[in-house]
Amino acid sequence: MKKISLLMLLLILGCGIALAQSSQSVPDPWVGTWKLDLSQSQLRNPAPREQTVRVESVNQGPIRYTISGTDANGKPFLQSFDGKSDGQAYPIAINGREGGQITYQKVSDREYTGQGKMLDGTTETNTITLSPDGQTITVKSHGTSSQGTFDETAVFARQPQ
Repeated sequence: MKKISLLMLLLILGCGIALAQSSQSVPDPWVGTWKLDLSQSQLRNPAPREQTVRVESVNQGPIRYTISGTDANGKPFLQSFDGKSDGQAYPIAINGREGGQITYQKVSDREYTGQGKMLDGTTETNTITLSPDGQTITVKSHGTSSQGTFDETAVFARQPQ
């Protein structure tokens, strides 16, 4: 009888450990702090002096990020987004005010596409790619603004935690 009880206890513990391990989610490879690498990027003028993206979630739920930096004139800026990759438009906040709408769609675990329409009339189409080693995000953009059409490539490097 004691053997059966011990066997049942071990079986229950083993199942509990297996369930606990399977319920732990794999870390979202997009989450972290990313710094713009100006030397690797091809940006339209005026390019920002510096830019940092803090990603809170992507693959594990809604897309949440903030972008902070200093523009070409030395003025700080802050953008934030909280939405889903469901093809619906969600607002982007720029310096605390709505600056436009962005739509994201998941292509794969390492790629998203996005379309944006800003309040100033600028439109943009983006492809956002996470490198296989998880250390670089590349954003390729094509857009139209009051100054004409533009193409940009912004490269962000993962920062140590």
